[in-house]
Amino acid sequence: RPAPATRPVAQVFTPPTAISQSLPRWVPPDNATARREFSGAVRVLIDATGAVTDAMMVRPVFPTYDRLVLEAARSWRYRPATRDGAAVTGEVVVEIRLRPLGG
Repeated sequence: RPAPATRPVAQVFTPPTAISQSLPRWVPPDNATARREFSGAVRVLIDATGAVTDAMMVRPVFPTYDRLVLEAARSWRYRPATRDGAAVTGEVVVEIRLRPLGG
C-alpha cells in the first residue's frame, strides 16, 4: 500500500513594516500647481537587514517631487519581511497623495 501523500507546510510570510519612512516636503512650483492634487506610488525593495536597496516610481506623482521621493527612500528603514520567522528580502508600495495647499 502506498504511503500517504504529505502536504507541503504553509510558510508564514510577514511583509516589511516601516520604522522610518518620511516623505519630502511638497513645495509646488507655482500657484496653479499648488491648487491641484497629485497622487502616485513608489515601490521600495528592502533587504533582510531592513535597509532599502532600490526604489522606483510605479505611478509618478510630479517630476520634481518624484526625484525627491527616490532620494528620501534611500534613508528609509524597515523591520524586514520574515518567512517562518527568518528575515528575508521584501518590498512595499508606498502610496503618495499631495493635497492642495490650505485644503
